[in-house]
Amino acid sequence: MIRRTFASSLAAACAFRAAPASAFVPKPTSRERLATRAETTGYREASGVDDVARILAELDARGAPIVRGSIGTTSEGREIPYVIASRPMVRTVAEARALERPIVFVQAALDGSKVEGTDALLAMIRDLCLSTQKTLLEEIVLLAVPLVNVDASERPGPALTNAPQQNGPERVGTRTNARGIDLTNDFVRATAPETRALLGFVNAWQPDVFVDLSSDGTTFDAFGATYAPALHPAALIAGPYVRDVLLPSVRNEMRDAFAIETFTFGGFGRSRALLEPPPPGDPDYGWFAGDYRPRVAANYMGLRGALAMLVSAYAHDPLERRIFTTRASVETILGFCSANATHVRAVAREGSRARDGRVAVAAALSPAPTSFQTIAWENLTLDGSAEHEPGVPIGFRRTGTYQSASLPIFDRYVGAAYATPPRAYAVDAAFAAAVEPLLVAHGIRYAASSSADSPRSIIVSPHQPLGALLAVLLEPESDDGFVANVFDGMREAGTPVPILRLMGER
Repeated sequence: MIRRTFASSLAAACAFRAAPASAFVPKPTSRERLATRAETTGYREASGVDDVARILAELDARGAPIVRGSIGTTSEGREIPYVIASRPMVRTVAEARALERPIVFVQAALDGSKVEGTDALLAMIRDLCLSTQKTLLEEIVLLAVPLVNVDASERPGPALTNAPQQNGPERVGTRTNARGIDLTNDFVRATAPETRALLGFVNAWQPDVFVDLSSDGTTFDAFGATYAPALHPAALIAGPYVRDVLLPSVRNEMRDAFAIETFTFGGFGRSRALLEPPPPGDPDYGWFAGDYRPRVAANYMGLRGALAMLVSAYAHDPLERRIFTTRASVETILGFCSANATHVRAVAREGSRARDGRVAVAAALSPAPTSFQTIAWENLTLDGSAEHEPGVPIGFRRTGTYQSASLPIFDRYVGAAYATPPRAYAVDAAFAAAVEPLLVAHGIRYAASSSADSPRSIIVSPHQPLGALLAVLLEPESDDGFVANVFDGMREAGTPVPILRLMGER
């Protein structure tokens, strides 16, 4: 039997959920020297890059089955640490594939103000590695980058400024990296060195499963966490599998084992900026999914064929609970991958192949709801005092009372434009210098002309792996590809799109 090393009894979970954050007192354990910063400070602070390095180095020194290193450097030259955990220990992609297990990549803190994922990952890796019994590390290969936005975490500021929707800790990093780039929306343009480092890591390992850890405080709902699969309709294989098979299983176990209710990531209104639903009949009446575009990590990884998902803790919960919920979610996902290893690997392989048929290259929210579900939300009350309650909009206070309604759920995107792959794509020579490094970053093969008497141009055959991603990036009609993200601003209005579809015999 596989032991998860994490308390999963209903009684323990309920006791945890009922305990106020201020009541938590960390107890000394045999792993005290390996405690995370959150644990040692009673969840008043979160772990930074020095804490990540300390814990991984100590695990290494104790002979834990890990390989650690750096995926690259940040804008300010700091290393971005990674760890590979598995029994037996693996050092290379070939060794990992030889085990015929799912390769699962989990990352945290793309947004430097979202801190719970780092501590959840560190604690989970520590306990899995130090367990003397059989754990999930015998069934999967775990790749983890516990803190992506290192520079942001090294410039902490007041949470009221950097993460006003978040209920602690008092000081957190910035949302963007040192150059002001929002890494959570950089997966097409790949302008940040942190994003390029992540893409290089992904190209090397080609993970079967991808999990992005974050938090969200748009609404005051009753869910401990919300989950999203890859929402782009071109993620034909992995997206529906995660949405319809994996995540429902995870939700059921989170309810049964931890007494934590979870739901589809989203919010009230299409803009997701409403604290409660508008009146019935309003166009925004309902629960609406988040962004489908591949610039977002989970959507991007779904187009690569991975079983990709976002795990977003409830930002209005105290840090202690957010870490608990995040860790429970990750271990439950890993447990599903362990129990369904053969199917998980097969879905990922199928999703990453070349595409011959039509590919959705633009999307729109489905006009019809997929279901009606009862959603509960907390009532806020106006508060004229100068005191600010953490994680609550200024001028409001939480009441602990809830109301609910059966809402239409809009959680699917459908194709708004389709393309059948041509014989090849040709990039205008004037734009080749901008596109070539992006093709390399995304792992897409191409050919470049080298004629001395003509400008260098680029030819890309769509008949290669990552077919869905390739089409969405290169198709001129794509709403979140190179035309929309890279060429916008580089060419004059009204001039031809600098990517040609070459037709004819393949």
